[in-house]
Amino acid sequence: EANLRAGTLLGVNRNKLIGQPLARFIAPSDEGTFHRHCQEVLKTGTRQTCEVHLWKESGASRWVYFESLAVHEEPGLITHWRTSLLDVSDQKLAEQELRESEARLQAMLDHSPSLIFLKDLQGRYLDVNQQFEQSSHLTRQDIIGKTDHDIFPTKQATAFRANDLKVLEAGRSLQFEEVALHDDGPHTCIVSKFPLRRLDGTPYAICGITTDITERKRAEEMLQISEAFARAVLDSLSAHVCVLDKNGVIVKTNDAWKNFARCNSDRTVTGVDVGQN
Repeated sequence: EANLRAGTLLGVNRNKLIGQPLARFIAPSDEGTFHRHCQEVLKTGTRQTCEVHLWKESGASRWVYFESLAVHEEPGLITHWRTSLLDVSDQKLAEQELRESEARLQAMLDHSPSLIFLKDLQGRYLDVNQQFEQSSHLTRQDIIGKTDHDIFPTKQATAFRANDLKVLEAGRSLQFEEVALHDDGPHTCIVSKFPLRRLDGTPYAICGITTDITERKRAEEMLQISEAFARAVLDSLSAHVCVLDKNGVIVKTNDAWKNFARCNSDRTVTGVDVGQN
């Protein structure tokens, strides 16, 4: 027996299906799966399922979900079985496209030089990229489901969580300067955190993108130290020293010059054209 839908799905008039082996319509690549399915039905006498490609006479193939149930005329004697077929091709295609999309996204995340993470509203990690794994010396499997307090020192974890809550309270993207302990000491990072929302607008997660600015901060500190040292050297000289820009305007002087200028003109020196004096 076969109903109209079975004929349509198999691509044959249902009257012509009678007496045909169902295996004829199974794609060669899935013949083994189908035969195992049949064996399980006969062996167990219970409901069995599988997914295979159907092969139509036109050459087209479709993903089909099989559900078969043996019919017993008397205990232990199987006279026939019934099979329902459900076309799941569109669902399979959507699943494949989703997997490909997720793979592309993961590839982009993993090739980013920034640490990127995703947490739920309770602060549990949902996903991280390879940079995060390398920095924490933990695998993605070790991190997912954990909170900051499970991974980082208490003070550091408390600061991270406090900033997460600020983002949820504000309901928008915020930037923070956070300090994290690495193998070579503390690192300063700029972290952009923002909520992810469902279609109805309610937040369900927090995403963070972390950029390490430790070297920049060190360079700024060294520059400040260097400038302070140069300032101290200039001010320690008894000679009158001034620095001019390309237009001959004084942009920097030492204390001796300022004292000299104050005694003679009682006016601010920086910004004065030397030609006026």
